[in-house]
Amino acid sequence: MSYRYVIFDFDGTLADSLPFLLSCLGELAQTHGFRQPAADEWPRLRASSLTGLLDSLGIPLWQVPRIARHYRRLLVQRGAQVLPFAEIPATLDRLQASGLQLGLATSNSAAAVHQVLPQAGRLFTAGEFDIPLLGKTRRLKRLLHRQGITPAEALYVGDELRDLQAARRAGLGCAAVAWGYGCPTTLRAQQPDLFFEQPAELLRLLPSPC
Repeated sequence: MSYRYVIFDFDGTLADSLPFLLSCLGELAQTHGFRQPAADEWPRLRASSLTGLLDSLGIPLWQVPRIARHYRRLLVQRGAQVLPFAEIPATLDRLQASGLQLGLATSNSAAAVHQVLPQAGRLFTAGEFDIPLLGKTRRLKRLLHRQGITPAEALYVGDELRDLQAARRAGLGCAAVAWGYGCPTTLRAQQPDLFFEQPAELLRLLPSPC
């Protein structure tokens, strides 16, 4: 199936920000009083749902917005440490040049997105930023409404279980990537409409020639 509008998640999908997050985790844990996981816990945590991850780290739901704001500030302050995945800029250029409309829906800030991916303003027709961790469904619906796109015409590409769940609740197609925060095996088990092993495979989204 071809899509008229493809919406991307940012962290872990377009931006290689996991190493930066891990480097900040000690500071975040100390400031906000949650448990810092050991390195050997990450394979299990990557396969967890969002609520499972929060429970494991001892983070109450009410504290998530405060931690997220702190992380976003650190990313803007130290953003030079975060880059797009190597093939992402050229791949997005090709998709956009083909006439495919691209959008963005992310929990990160617009400032962080433009710092890491300066061409974002040219590539994406619209975006939703600072999305609460459990608020992507509503924001995806709002983005489609703003753009005059029906859910059946759109695909959301992300790297976490919550991305697939939000897309399905909003009625969009859902695609998962293997190079981000989430465990690829766990994501595959959700049977997304599309699964991408490496960034260059996103070119499968190019419109078919008439």
